[in-house]
Amino acid sequence: MGNNYLYNLGDSWAWGYSDQLGFDIPLKNTYADRVAEHFGLEKVTCCHPGWALGNAVERFLKRVYPKMTEGDCVLVTVPPDTRLVVAGKDTLGDDTTNRRTITVFSDEPMWQETVKRSGANPYHFELILNKDLLLIASLCVHKNVKYAFQHNYSTITHDPRWEMDLITDGYIDINNSMMDWLDFDTDKRLGDSVKAQLEQGRDGVGFTQRPDTVNDLVDETAHPNAQGHEHIGNILTHKLEKLWNMQPTNGIN
Repeated sequence: MGNNYLYNLGDSWAWGYSDQLGFDIPLKNTYADRVAEHFGLEKVTCCHPGWALGNAVERFLKRVYPKMTEGDCVLVTVPPDTRLVVAGKDTLGDDTTNRRTITVFSDEPMWQETVKRSGANPYHFELILNKDLLLIASLCVHKNVKYAFQHNYSTITHDPRWEMDLITDGYIDINNSMMDWLDFDTDKRLGDSVKAQLEQGRDGVGFTQRPDTVNDLVDETAHPNAQGHEHIGNILTHKLEKLWNMQPTNGIN
């Protein structure tokens, strides 16, 4: 019997970016590595710094879905939902696509026009995000593969009136981001809600500037450091034991 795999989808958080190593070498022991080790899975990297969820979906459809089998698991780190995939010259080092990503900020015409046309509700971004998550979830269910979603920072915007059981059933903590788990100074964060984004002219992602001070779990560029990944990994493994109804296979507590 072959190994079962943890397919790790997402952006720089899932990939393991650090201030010290930059974009060339990821951290060796990310939260995804801890999850994989905890459940006796082999991690497969399907993520890259700067990716939007659309990039992860493209990789999922091309390389993951055809190969995954029952017993595999899919962990999706959900990037900010105003980060969009656009056609153009590749600037992310991914030699399989001709895509790049842009983040749509609240002072830019696309955001302003979207909000204007939708009656102060950035539904365009919400729709894209949820369609991508629904696609991943439905294909995992089709192959009887366990899956889980968790947003890394900012908030996930969704309409609770939607029939989105496939998303909510696989969501680890829909009310708190990974950054919230790290207990980062939320006063330095941007866009803590859609209402705040619209009223205060703030985009829904990132930080106003590099924080003057960071806690022991976060690098200056607001990525989890090695200790932060360990902390997130501990939370993920605990929550995923319940969500996936799986037990650890290697004695990690």
